[in-house]
Amino acid sequence: MALPIFFFAVAVLAVFVVMPLFQPPEPLVKTGDDARRRVAALELEKVSYLRALKDIEFERATGKINDDDYEDLKGFYTRKAAEALEALDRLAGKRGGAA
Repeated sequence: MALPIFFFAVAVLAVFVVMPLFQPPEPLVKTGDDARRRVAALELEKVSYLRALKDIEFERATGKINDDDYEDLKGFYTRKAAEALEALDRLAGKRGGAA
């Protein structure tokens, strides 16, 4: 009596395990999530570069880096922050135009 119940349970379990293989796949990212994630990543990038600018100003003031290195780093971080801001503006323009 226990053997048929065991086979029935195994068959039911096998159906539940195999069933997802025959269903259509769900998208990994829902519509609209991609834009929100991109904005969040750009915001984080912008904040990181602005924080880095503050850090190198402090390091220059305390004498940890020289003026030449400061100017190089300042130019780099300023460009990167500006790129992030421009990308955010472009995304805002796209979202504003789509609404």
